[in-house]
Amino acid sequence: MSQQEFWNSKFSREGFLYGLKPNSFIASKVKSFPKNAKILCLGEGEGRNAVFAAQNGWDVTAFDFSETGQKKALSLAKKKEVKINFQLAGVEEFTSEIQFDCLALSYAHFPPNQT
Repeated sequence: MSQQEFWNSKFSREGFLYGLKPNSFIASKVKSFPKNAKILCLGEGEGRNAVFAAQNGWDVTAFDFSETGQKKALSLAKKKEVKINFQLAGVEEFTSEIQFDCLALSYAHFPPNQT
């Protein structure tokens, strides 16, 4: 089973695997940056941190290789009436021309050959 298949399976369960509240460390830091700062959320899964950052006025770009996670993240953003740019990509494939003010990464899981 590929990592993508593994996470699609995990995220396909009802509800949100890690809940809806953002990671507490990321939440404490998000509030300290000015509104409209640009944040990149790596390996964002179901989007809880990205949506929280958007709710606090950040310009959010996120990525994950799970289609299921991306769908849940975009659905959550819509429900919370915020916009996030959520790209479907792995850490090795993601590219952007944006210069970010902050990178957010919490509990990301990488295969042994990517650590």
